[in-house]
Amino acid sequence: MTCRASKVRSHRLGAVVLIAAAGLLAGCANGTQDGAAVSAVSAEPTHRAPNEDATPTPWPTGIFQDNEAPASTDEFVATNRWVGAAADGQSIAVYAGVSGTDPTAGRILVLKEGTPTSSTWIEMPGSGALRVESADGTVVTLVDPAGKEHVFDAATLHAINE
Repeated sequence: MTCRASKVRSHRLGAVVLIAAAGLLAGCANGTQDGAAVSAVSAEPTHRAPNEDATPTPWPTGIFQDNEAPASTDEFVATNRWVGAAADGQSIAVYAGVSGTDPTAGRILVLKEGTPTSSTWIEMPGSGALRVESADGTVVTLVDPAGKEHVFDAATLHAINE
């Protein structure tokens, strides 16, 4: 299996996101596969909100059964999401779903609060639409349509059980 990475601009976030194709969870858990590094990439936002330099308001936490995500449905169709806090207190969100162009390719979008907010795409070809089942700290359990669990640490972007 080979990890492929490419950069795209997220129109709603104003941040560069990384698409790690061929599955961080499906074999790239150590961050590299065949020499391709997998990591979050961010860039300065194209605009700033008036109070962006103020202390950030914590994001609401828990598992949310909605299909909203900060991405185009051409890229990603969300199933649900989990929001919590990393060890440093920064908010972190995991959006679970499927590719907007391939219903067999599960996709995860991880957002980490910061200046700027960073975003990472993780794609799992062949898994189908993923959903967040549970979370313990930043360890999130995702389930695919076949019932297979995929355990993922949102803080480190590493698979735990793959």
